[in-house]
Amino acid sequence: MLTPEGSGRPKLVLDDVSVAYGDQTVVAGIDLTVAAGEKLAVVGPSGSGKSTLLRAIAGLEPLTGGRILLDGQDLSGVATHRRGVGLMFQDHALFPHLSVADNVAYGLRHGRASDGRASADGARRLGATVGERVQEMLALVGLDGFGARSIDQLSGGEAQRVALARALAPAPSLLMLDEPLGSLDRVLREQLVSDLDLLLDRMGQTALHVTHDQAEAFALADRVAVLTDGRLIRVGTPQELWENPGTRFVATFLGRPNIWTVAPDDAGRLRWVEADRFVGIDLLPVGAAEVVVPVDAIRALDTAESRTTADHPLSGTVMSSQFHQGRYRHRVELDGTGSEATAVWVDGVRRRIGDPVSLTVDLSSLIPLRR
Repeated sequence: MLTPEGSGRPKLVLDDVSVAYGDQTVVAGIDLTVAAGEKLAVVGPSGSGKSTLLRAIAGLEPLTGGRILLDGQDLSGVATHRRGVGLMFQDHALFPHLSVADNVAYGLRHGRASDGRASADGARRLGATVGERVQEMLALVGLDGFGARSIDQLSGGEAQRVALARALAPAPSLLMLDEPLGSLDRVLREQLVSDLDLLLDRMGQTALHVTHDQAEAFALADRVAVLTDGRLIRVGTPQELWENPGTRFVATFLGRPNIWTVAPDDAGRLRWVEADRFVGIDLLPVGAAEVVVPVDAIRALDTAESRTTADHPLSGTVMSSQFHQGRYRHRVELDGTGSEATAVWVDGVRRRIGDPVSLTVDLSSLIPLRR
């Protein structure tokens, strides 16, 4: 069982959870624990099982194996509306014929219609009438005074805030978000990620956030779980995953462009296999290995350095140069490799496509990967 180090009591426990559609296993043997008040992001490529896992926790997909516990209660056989979870989706799922206030109140009122006892318990727990709770939630998401508006009067960002207020109104034990910001433009998405992060922290709300966007996951989550082919392959804080992705798949998914195969020779020199070049002394465990070479570990040499450096410079040709957030990101095709071996680095100099360049690598920055 994977448990967050130093966490408080467990809020959500997934114990060997599996989901299958016919003969196809979509989620396979997931073990995961989410602490109370923790924000956990689940990331992975399309078809990795992220949304299916979320739907299984919500009770929208039956398990074919394992169990799910929320606040210590086994959710087997518990209906979705009795699980104490809040759901927020990319398409908002707001009711266009209802006002903003009525959309936010829907979960509270629906609870009354389906379970009078739960409604009474909810009123005591929230300490407010439905109207008071709606106003509290709208103020919390920055939409104070929007209650009487119709849904078609809202911008995309405002609609997402209404959807969030509706999900939070019943005070769910667990908030689950399925690609909630995927339809928004980048600037608005970044603003809402920041607002959501602060809001969830302030409320102490346990949240499970499914997204394909690793930048969004890293900005919001306390920990990130990486799925592929329905299997959980890596869990850690954003910093842990970035500094030690563990496998080629995770490194590639997180946007690490330089993954090289290296092997030492008998003299201890480290050879980059794809480029058939020596790049320095062996700083890795004995035997062939794959390594991540951070873009900041690669530096372009000037002409004089290229002639005198002892760091086994790599020569090549600039294939692309793109400006991003104050620096240029370059891709170079290495000379004499017999293949299209490339390296990516960043600096403040704009280079033209076709320019020759010599590079050196800071070997102390290499990150070994598992096979």
